[in-house]
Amino acid sequence: MLEKLRGKETRTMLILLFAQLTIVSLLALSVSGVAGEVDPGGDYDPQLTVAGLSLGGLTEKQAQEKVQQLVNRIQKEQVILTIDTRQRMIDQQEIGVRYDIAGTLEDARRTSEERSGMLGWWKSWRGTSPAAGLPLRVTFDKEKASNILGGMEQTINRTAVPAQVEITGQNARIIPEIEGRHLDIEKTMTALTNELSYYQKHLHVPLEVDSSKPELTRNDLAGVEALLGEQRLSLGGAAARLDNVQKAASLLNGAVIKPQETFSFNARTGPFNPGKGYIPVAAPPDRPEDGVNGGASQVASALYYSALQGRLAIVTRSAHLQRVEYASPGLDAFVDGKEKDLRIANRSDKPVYIYAVVKNNELRVALFGGKQKGIPAAVSTSAVQEIPQDTVVRADNTVPYGQERIIRQGAVGTRVSVNVAWYDEAGTLQKERVSVDYYVPLSTIIASSVRKEGEAANSVPASNPETSSSSKAVSGTTPSPTTPPTEKAPVPDKGNGSTKIRVKDNVIYLD
Repeated sequence: MLEKLRGKETRTMLILLFAQLTIVSLLALSVSGVAGEVDPGGDYDPQLTVAGLSLGGLTEKQAQEKVQQLVNRIQKEQVILTIDTRQRMIDQQEIGVRYDIAGTLEDARRTSEERSGMLGWWKSWRGTSPAAGLPLRVTFDKEKASNILGGMEQTINRTAVPAQVEITGQNARIIPEIEGRHLDIEKTMTALTNELSYYQKHLHVPLEVDSSKPELTRNDLAGVEALLGEQRLSLGGAAARLDNVQKAASLLNGAVIKPQETFSFNARTGPFNPGKGYIPVAAPPDRPEDGVNGGASQVASALYYSALQGRLAIVTRSAHLQRVEYASPGLDAFVDGKEKDLRIANRSDKPVYIYAVVKNNELRVALFGGKQKGIPAAVSTSAVQEIPQDTVVRADNTVPYGQERIIRQGAVGTRVSVNVAWYDEAGTLQKERVSVDYYVPLSTIIASSVRKEGEAANSVPASNPETSSSSKAVSGTTPSPTTPPTEKAPVPDKGNGSTKIRVKDNVIYLD
């Protein structure tokens, strides 16, 4: 057992002794300078280069001459800033370029020493050996160079432009997007320094820019080629309403409904207030509107009809309380920028592009997407029920004796069914009921004389005659009707008792 231990100790001692001799030898070589010296003739490391120029095997004098020749050649050239196909030439004197040949050779000598001999072997073994490719020592006026780049920003910087669809009649053509870009002066200055130091591209310096992609690209519009549905509406009415139609159409134009996405009209075009560019218009109390005199709802109605033709899924839609003049019953869409919204969904595998423009007093809203069988679909409406209107006669002592005046022309109410029809892939006619909408009637209001013949205006009459429902609606005056027969079921008084309400057929008398 003792002999085995002694044997192990002997081997350990020998290993330690060998390691000690190796370390001492390396230290001795390092101290003597052998580990750091290059060839006694002054040659540089065989792999050493300066700005791509090989100095391997050269003496210091030869290296100096070769580097000087390189610098002389570089100084004759101009710095060329490039972007796209454009170039900007800069004289080196303009930015004060200066080359330090002596400092460059000093860096080369030190690097050669660190890569040669035992020291080079040691650093190579540890992975700390310096790189063999060295730059030229160079300085320049960075403030002047930065000012030159700053002056180029205006022609280089640009905002991103999304892809668009050019519409010509019923044809669609995709216009690719344009990426936005912003000149990065700091990165360009670094690139300029590297090129002056290494001379890799003959002083051609590509400008460094930060790119930004627009939200909508040509890939997002891939497949948009066919007209799915459209509606054209003639415009008229007050100037404010026309302005509001124009505003809503401009905000709607260019919207894209991606596959399996739901589109909100309110989110795209609202809210309908001055902050968004709309002109608010007060609506009559008995005719609720969207707050902008029907302008937004008219555009929404055109979009709704186009969506029915294109067989897009209608997620949310509200009809007006009463019929409107710009859309047939059942084909209107009421929006208010809040709860009342038009929301449609794209269930296809292709995007849908919304085109909305006002031209020559005509609103056109059209949908474009992938070609599909049976599109555009046929849209039809049919009256299910007609609800007669009432006539309200108001006593008015300002109306001359025996005359009456129409305050408001009413309209009948209706219940209407909306249907779409199309041919499927097999050529079979398909039909679908979209909705059944109800529009309340609008009462006709007539102001009637309450004075006796010869009685002065604004005088208190002895009694309040009633006006017959058989009187015809006119814009001026009509002969005084005969006294109507006694009512079968008078309505109880309302208010403070000064006004009495009585009904005869479809006529309401306010005394």
